[in-house]
Amino acid sequence: MNQNLNFTDCSGKADLAVIKQFQEKNKVTLPSAYVQLVTRCDAARLEKTDLVFYDDNRKRYVQVGIDVFLSWSSDYKYSKLIDYYHAPPEFFPKGLLAFGLDGGGNLFCFDYRENPLECDPQIVFWNHELDSVNIIAKNFNSFIASLMSFEEAFEAFGRHES
Repeated sequence: MNQNLNFTDCSGKADLAVIKQFQEKNKVTLPSAYVQLVTRCDAARLEKTDLVFYDDNRKRYVQVGIDVFLSWSSDYKYSKLIDYYHAPPEFFPKGLLAFGLDGGGNLFCFDYRENPLECDPQIVFWNHELDSVNIIAKNFNSFIASLMSFEEAFEAFGRHES
């Protein structure tokens, strides 16, 4: 993982023991780069948040942004990973594990549908309004590397639209 990530907001650091307990209890392995990020900055908000991908359902490119990484802290007031895991939204596909939220209620997820034991799963975007899942990165490191500023993503989006 890029150690030079710029955070705009943090809510402390995720407890590694809580993460390990979650992994053991739920028989899932989270990507090490993700664990490194959240143990540096829980409920992270990054400086570069946006990316552009081809939405298979809409048959066009879309620009989305990760607003916040879900928190590991039981004291955090807002979006918690464990809450999404135990009480997922209606129609949320089995085998996905949400780790981030955009500003409209859509989720960035680890995709364990094909292999629940995968230690570096692909990253997908779940659109709750369309109930659609799109692959957006081959793994967490690729996801982080694909993030851009809003302006950079807007420019990239414009290149796809022309």
